[in-house]
Amino acid sequence: MIKKIVSISHLGVFENFMWDTCVVSSNGNVSPFLDCNILYGRNYSGKTSLSRIFRAFEVGNVSDKYPDAAFKIKFSDDSVLDQTNLSGHDKCFRVFNEDFIRSNFKFVTNPEDNTAESFSIAVIGDRNNEIEEEISTIQVSLGTNEEGHESGLYLSQKSAQELVNRLQPELTELERELEKSKNWIANNNPEGIRYKSELYGNQNYNVRELEKDIHIVSSPDYSNISDINRNEYYQALKEVIKAPLAEYSPIVFQFELLCEKAKALTSKRVGQAGKIEALARDAAMQKWVEMGMQLHVQNQACGFCGGKISDERWKDLQGHFDDEILFLKQEINNCIEEINRSISILKSFKKPNLSNLYIRFQENFEKGLNEVEQLLEKFISALTHLIDCLNRKQENPFEDVAIQKTQLHSKELVESLERLNEIIRISNAYSSNLADEHKKIKERLRLDRVSRFVIDTSYFNKLDSIKNLGLELRAANEAVRSANEAIFEKLKLIEQKRASQNDERVGADRVNFYLREYFGNNHLHLEVVEENAGSGHKFEVRRSEQKAHHLSEGECRLITFCYFVAKLHDTASLGRKPLIWIDDPISSLDSNHVFSIFSFISVEVLDQDVAGQIFISTHNLEFLKYLKRLSWKKRNIDGNIMRNGRGDAVDRSKEYFIVERLGNISQIRLMPKYLKEYITEFNFLFHQLYQCAEIERVDDSNYHLYYNFGNNARKFLELFMFFKFPDSSEFDLKLRRFFGDEDLPVILSNRINNEYSHLSGCLERGELPIEVPEMRRVASLIISKLREDQGQFQALCASVGINSEALV
Repeated sequence: MIKKIVSISHLGVFENFMWDTCVVSSNGNVSPFLDCNILYGRNYSGKTSLSRIFRAFEVGNVSDKYPDAAFKIKFSDDSVLDQTNLSGHDKCFRVFNEDFIRSNFKFVTNPEDNTAESFSIAVIGDRNNEIEEEISTIQVSLGTNEEGHESGLYLSQKSAQELVNRLQPELTELERELEKSKNWIANNNPEGIRYKSELYGNQNYNVRELEKDIHIVSSPDYSNISDINRNEYYQALKEVIKAPLAEYSPIVFQFELLCEKAKALTSKRVGQAGKIEALARDAAMQKWVEMGMQLHVQNQACGFCGGKISDERWKDLQGHFDDEILFLKQEINNCIEEINRSISILKSFKKPNLSNLYIRFQENFEKGLNEVEQLLEKFISALTHLIDCLNRKQENPFEDVAIQKTQLHSKELVESLERLNEIIRISNAYSSNLADEHKKIKERLRLDRVSRFVIDTSYFNKLDSIKNLGLELRAANEAVRSANEAIFEKLKLIEQKRASQNDERVGADRVNFYLREYFGNNHLHLEVVEENAGSGHKFEVRRSEQKAHHLSEGECRLITFCYFVAKLHDTASLGRKPLIWIDDPISSLDSNHVFSIFSFISVEVLDQDVAGQIFISTHNLEFLKYLKRLSWKKRNIDGNIMRNGRGDAVDRSKEYFIVERLGNISQIRLMPKYLKEYITEFNFLFHQLYQCAEIERVDDSNYHLYYNFGNNARKFLELFMFFKFPDSSEFDLKLRRFFGDEDLPVILSNRINNEYSHLSGCLERGELPIEVPEMRRVASLIISKLREDQGQFQALCASVGINSEALV
């Protein structure tokens, strides 16, 4: 079932029409087509243009008068058809409009040719019974296409289409979300990569570049960077070219030689001959005595006890502290001085200012520096230990002093310093490559940002979901296509088999039956004639027994409509439940058959349940009044009428629409309540005049009321005067009696009724703007006069939904 005409453009009076903005109920909800749809519109409002959309899907092409036409219709299963797929679908459309008439009845365009295209209706016979059984078998496989009761291939098609309708939005949403994420990371201002060139380098970055980077970071060879490295990169990008840093000069000291010298001195033995044993055993006493000798060189008395120091004692003391001890002590002093100079050299080492190094080298340099400082501490400690040992030897030359063994080697310090110098050289050289290094860092940071995006958004999981959904959707679309092809082939096969059952005479007889039984026409009828020997048949229109010529418009409309209804039973339509559009079956010049046409549609179309959905458009308010009575009963899958709990037949749904022309543009809207409930032309015209009188400001939404004002005012006044003054006096006299003795309103009314409704031969009037103030004044005068009869005025207002008591 068709749900709505989604959009129409460049088709007759329809331009940029959108169903969801125009066909809206009073509570703001979009209203769809239902089972039975009644459309009312004045002549030239665009009803036939709408029917041409449906006929385009029936015949497979659009009129060449609409080369740029664009339209789309949506079905209740959410499938759509538009101007790009007019053929190849499995929907069955049957449209009665001017194009149908001209296509099938040549006498409409050529009065000398009174023939019509023939069609076949199945007849019963032995062979046809066999064919009917074959058709029934095919139809069992085909199933039913009745909404809510689908079976067979139609059920397969529906199930596959429902799956497509479910998967397509899911896939679209997943793709949209992923594209949105990619656009954000690539192009968002200010957070996207494109707008952070100071970090990522590429000012022209886009989604295509992002996809290339995603391919890189998804490689097994790619490794993520740590938070620490990332921060270092950020800092490195802030760096500018730095001044060169001086390298360290080599630290020259002979650690191993000093160790050997100290060891030799501390282990050297002094001869015992002539030595004072007490002093040799007591280092402190020996040191005290040695110092005392230096203090008493010029004194013969002891400064401590006052006793005289004898020459013999002096001789013993000088023999104890002989040249050998003095020479040893001198050597020790020399060695200590040499060691102290080395310690001073080591202590002179200074740390550089790390800010003079590029950040990327600072960590390694700091490690190397710590290594040098630790070595320096070890060397200083070892040299200090040598001094301590030498001092002990000096205090007691007779003592062997052991020096601790060390694993230190001066080359370690040399190598450590060389490593620092190497870092300094690399850092200094880095200045000349800073721009290239920054470029590499930005690329690394960009890839890192992309990698984190891939991880944070579960990018590849989403890609897998999209891929899997896409595979499911392709399979579902393939199932739909396969089901459509199977349905098309089986329908074609049924059509071929029915063609072998056909008899054109039955089609002509059915048309003649309609003309005779529903319209009492025993004069016009169709006869089957052979066009050329062996080349097929035509229907010939006859009046009595003669070829009919110069048919009236009413006769043309009547016979063509009977022909159309009969064709609903032809071999191409039988059992397919077509979507039927009937456009203005009542001729503007023939109102004699209004009720007959209504009864005809009711019995032969709705009661026969040949349609899947029906649309009837009309300009005739009297016919609209009858269409309100149409009752189309719901049926079970077996064809029986459905009944409710009380046993009453259940009607199929029905909706009313109005086709309004606003200047040069038409729109479809829900039919106003008053037009559905009070459907005489008199009520309608009153409401149009009332709206003209009440409009305070003319805009695009109400201008059409004045555009049609002339015709509406003339027709309303003619109807009103006929009932107000039902005599044979002239219309002008009735107007004067209506308005009284005021000449101005009558003059204005005549101008509006004649000049604006007919142009009155003044062609220049058609080129001038409509004078709205005049029309509003006339409308107000008419409404003012109608108010004088309050009883009638209140009834008229109530008939179109206006609360007259609320009017001032």
